[in-house]
Amino acid sequence: MKFFSFKNLAMTGALSAVGLGLIGVGAHAVFTQNTTSAQTINAGTLNVLLYSTDYLSGQGSTYLTLQPTAPESSTFNTGLQPIQVYNGSNIPATGISATFSNDGTGSGALFNELYVCVEDNAGNVIFNGSLASEFNGTATIPSLGPIAPGASEYYYVNYYAGNGQALGGNCGTSGAASLDNSVEGQAVTPTIAVVFNG
Repeated sequence: MKFFSFKNLAMTGALSAVGLGLIGVGAHAVFTQNTTSAQTINAGTLNVLLYSTDYLSGQGSTYLTLQPTAPESSTFNTGLQPIQVYNGSNIPATGISATFSNDGTGSGALFNELYVCVEDNAGNVIFNGSLASEFNGTATIPSLGPIAPGASEYYYVNYYAGNGQALGGNCGTSGAASLDNSVEGQAVTPTIAVVFNG
């Protein structure tokens, strides 16, 4: 008996081809891939500092006291004193403002009779008037800025009393009242601080 006749071989070959085809249908591959995107967010640091050529203390901090002036007459002015506001941060500083106040060691009477003129770096007069009546002891000058990292802006400050003096810059001529006798021998220390955002 011949098991492998030509006919049988042909049939076996055909069935094998069909079988292989069926295996191919069931054994296909699916490729998958996952991708990830990442972002590092670093928070910056704020470091706004005050400097002045006329400083007594606080140089390079946020709270600056200017040099005391010699005993003054009832009519005087300190001249325009520069206040540098330096942004030592690695991010821009915004909402920067300066606060002028009495440090608490001096007389309220003298503080009440002082006037101040404040200019910005462009020579714009930001404020010119009574220190105490406007500020009620402590208040804030309008904002400078924004200041870029490593950059500076400036205030120029002149404390004064008495009529008819040339105050310098664009502050004009004083129309303030002179100091009265009640403040003789008294002293105040107006201080300047900065407030800022980033």
